[in-house]
Amino acid sequence: MLRSLLKEATASIVHHQINMRRSYLRYYIGWALILLVGMGVFFLPYPLSAQEGPLGAAYRGERTFAQRCTQCHGPGGQGDGPMADQVPVKIPNFTEDSYMNDRSPQELFTTITNGKMENLMPPWGDTLSVGERWDLVAYIWSLHLGNDEITMSTEVFDRACSSCHGNDGLGTEHEPPLQPLSDPARLDQTEAGLRSLVSEAPHPPVEGLTDTEIQLAAVAARNFGLGVAISTATVEGNGVIDVVVRNGTSGQAEGNQIVRLLVFERDSFVAERSGETDGEGFARFTGMPTDAAWVYLAEVVYDALPYGGDVRQFEPDSNALEIPVDVYESGATLDDIRVGRSHWVLSLERPTSLDVGELYALSNTDNRVYGGSRGEGGINRVLSFSLPANAVNVSIDGSELGERFILEEGMIIDTLPFPPGERQVLFRYSLPVVDGKTDLAHAIHYPVDYLNLLVPDVGMEIDAPDWNEMESMQAQGGASYLNFVIENASAGANPKAAFSNIEASIPPPQTPPEEGGGQIIDANATPGISGQTYMPFLILGGSILVLGIGLFMVYRRRQRLDAEAPLLREQQRQYLIQEIAELDDEYEAGEITKADSEGQRRLLKAQLVALTREDA
Repeated sequence: MLRSLLKEATASIVHHQINMRRSYLRYYIGWALILLVGMGVFFLPYPLSAQEGPLGAAYRGERTFAQRCTQCHGPGGQGDGPMADQVPVKIPNFTEDSYMNDRSPQELFTTITNGKMENLMPPWGDTLSVGERWDLVAYIWSLHLGNDEITMSTEVFDRACSSCHGNDGLGTEHEPPLQPLSDPARLDQTEAGLRSLVSEAPHPPVEGLTDTEIQLAAVAARNFGLGVAISTATVEGNGVIDVVVRNGTSGQAEGNQIVRLLVFERDSFVAERSGETDGEGFARFTGMPTDAAWVYLAEVVYDALPYGGDVRQFEPDSNALEIPVDVYESGATLDDIRVGRSHWVLSLERPTSLDVGELYALSNTDNRVYGGSRGEGGINRVLSFSLPANAVNVSIDGSELGERFILEEGMIIDTLPFPPGERQVLFRYSLPVVDGKTDLAHAIHYPVDYLNLLVPDVGMEIDAPDWNEMESMQAQGGASYLNFVIENASAGANPKAAFSNIEASIPPPQTPPEEGGGQIIDANATPGISGQTYMPFLILGGSILVLGIGLFMVYRRRQRLDAEAPLLREQQRQYLIQEIAELDDEYEAGEITKADSEGQRRLLKAQLVALTREDA
């Protein structure tokens, strides 16, 4: 299923609006990367000993710092964040030279990994990858160095040190051989210790260098191992990428095709490379970074239609990557399009509307691409999905109306050409309820092998003459769904269902769970609401069925929890304040010791700080 989702996300990237490609592509590549992260294959920890260049990059660490650390440490790392006065110790100022003088990068990395709960700092070892934590160290370390200092350090190194250490810090021919400046062992050295290595034996005398220049040389040496001066992404490495273009209709290699290779570091677009395929259909790209933070997407425009391969990255310990891209001849017709399965899932949250999610698993059964028909504005109208006449609040999963999908005359139009294979489309809308009633009816433009309608069993009256009622289905968590099915529906079918007695069917408001005071904040928990699980995916049989219902119901559940979260946090906050007050009363009455009182008070206050951070 991951593969099919990634193919769909990748296909969505190659929209016909070529002048919007980069921004549009960044949106979908972000979605694909989220899927990769969810499957645990994206941010792969890489071992310290295997690192040849600097560990971490300051510009990546700055993004993580802004997301995770500024509430306490402040936007500039000066220890002046909005939550700083809630912490029991003074938060350090990372911009001061004195703070870094007797510390090592490895020490900072360990603190970020394990946290310091006694100071209310959460551990990030289970939340941030190894690479992300080193990025943080690089950025934090750079804060006590100005841009001028980093620039001057490079000048001093090139003038006084490169003859032995080389411009890359790897060392020239020298006896005895010099240890590379990027060696991870140097990350255990403090700032003061690194300066002494430059100025004292066994290092050769650095004649002619002032104390300031010696300090700058140490900064340059540190940069080789930590990446404090890396301010932008650089596409360089020893990786080789071969993009292979094949014609899926004829089975032949496609030569003389222009290939665009789009390069992303994590979720950020970095660069685009261009090449041309040879007679065997290969286009080669060299000098590409191979570590787990980099991902690649290849694009080919064939017969005026764009095609994209899967999102790919290098395997660990490999510097070779092949990205296949299949192109197709035009010629498929509307008769080649059919729906294997479609699931309509209903949700009742309020008496004024009935929410509907529709998932379609379509296939193009031909070996040619279906391009649809070109209409007004030069837009391809490829697939169409009718909506009920009274539908409102229409949205598309993974896209925005007006981009790949457009809404016109009561239909959702998919403008993306449909190559051979499968495609999934999920959209949502609401049906207004009037006098406790509403209708669900619209035409289906393609033959459907299996269509089912899932209605929450909450007491609504249902008139569905076109449907066959099957055995009810139980969702995980105990919810029951009435199951109506139509099999082998022909193109143009217009199944109808009428719902009444809706106002009397609204489930009672959810009772907030009991609050407790024993939760301790960590990097994966959000006291007050993190202990409440979001509605589980509805497992109603079959992978596509799980996908359709799960995506729809989680979306609705998340909307409801987002609305409830401030109230739940306030309830938790009042509970914690009361607990602290009662704890003080118990201590004053001599019922608990001072040590027990301070320990419990610290934990309760940690939760209170976390709630305030969450609101901020």
